Amino acid sequence: MLQAIRRYGQDGTHLGDLGREGDGPGEFRDLLSIKTLPDGRIAAYDESTHLVSFYDSAGRYLDRVRVPKHFVGGVGDDFQVDTAGHIGFLPMEA
Repeated sequence: MLQAIRRYGQDGTHLGDLGREGDGPGEFRDLLSIKTLPDGRIAAYDESTHLVSFYDSAGRYLDRVRVPKHFVGGVGDDFQVDTAGHIGFLPMEA
């Protein structure tokens, strides 16, 4: 299970981690999917807590949104965030 997002520069230098293990803001129990949004923000979905956490392009924690369990189809689902900030889940085929 992943509990942090590792960031690297173009030259491979480790720039730092986003998040850590836990249930608080910016923390993860089971990080499943990460997206870079068109505005540079980073969105990360935690499958265990059903939370999407948002970071700015510099890696600072911004906010999180709980996704109702019935919106998520199961393990392996992928998500998208549109320009208005709406979150949608796309079931991935096994």
